[in-house]
Amino acid sequence: MSHDDFLKMQMELGRSITPLFTVPGVTTAVFRRDWLHCADQGVAADFLGNLFHECAQKLPGATDKIRCRALWLKIKAFYAANKVQDKLIGLRPGGYRQQGKSPKLRGNAACCRALIPFGHQIAMELLDSTYAPHQAMQVAALKLLECYNCLTKSSADWTEVLPEASKDFAIQYHALSLFYEGTVNWVVKPKMHQFLEMCCSGSKPNMSWCYRDEDYGGSIAQLCRIKGGCWNRPVHYSRKMLSLFKTKNKVPRIV
Repeated sequence: MSHDDFLKMQMELGRSITPLFTVPGVTTAVFRRDWLHCADQGVAADFLGNLFHECAQKLPGATDKIRCRALWLKIKAFYAANKVQDKLIGLRPGGYRQQGKSPKLRGNAACCRALIPFGHQIAMELLDSTYAPHQAMQVAALKLLECYNCLTKSSADWTEVLPEASKDFAIQYHALSLFYEGTVNWVVKPKMHQFLEMCCSGSKPNMSWCYRDEDYGGSIAQLCRIKGGCWNRPVHYSRKMLSLFKTKNKVPRIV
C-alpha cells in the first residue's frame, strides 16, 4: 500500500466513525478518574514498593531473599491480626523491586489497598525518624493512610482532609524523588498528577471507582483462559466465553 493510499484510507475511516463528543450529552464532565488505577495500582503501589525495599534493608538477613522472607512474615502477622481478606499469596524481592526498574508492589488493586495500613505500621516500626529521608517516608505513609481513610463511610470531614492529605503525601514523595535523584527509587510518575486531581476534585472517589467491572473482567479472563499456541488469541477467548454462557443459560422464550 502506498503512502497516499494509506492517507486516503485514514480519511475514509474518519468519516465513518462518529466523533465521541458529537453524541448528545457526552462531555468531559461525564468522565471520572479511577481510584483503582490512579491510586491502588498507581501511587500506592509505587509507594509500597519503594517502602518495602527500604524497610527490607532494616531486617536481619545476609541476602535480599532472607530479608524479604522476614518482611513477608510481618505481612502475614498483619493479615492475621486484622482479618484481611484481600491477601498477597506470597512475596519475593522481585514482587516489589526488579532490576533496573522503579520499585512497585506487584499485586492486584485490592491487595495493594489492604496493605496501606501495614505500610504506615512498618514505616514507624523499622525506619529512623531522626534520619530525614526515613522521616519523609513515615509522614508519606501517614498521609496516604489518611487519604484512604477518607473513603470510608464513617469519614465525616473527608472534603477537608482528602485534598490536604494528598498534597502532603505528594510533597513528601517529591522530596524523596529529589533525594534519590539519579536512581530508580522514588520516581514521580504521571499518575501522581492524576491522583492529586482526583483528590482535589471535590467528589468522593469511591462513588465512581470501577472495582465491580474490573472484578468481573478478571473473573471472565480466568474462566476463559486457554493454554497453548495459536489458541491463545482473543477470538478463541471470546468463543469460549460465549460457549460457556450458552451452556449455563437457557434460550429465552419470546411469546
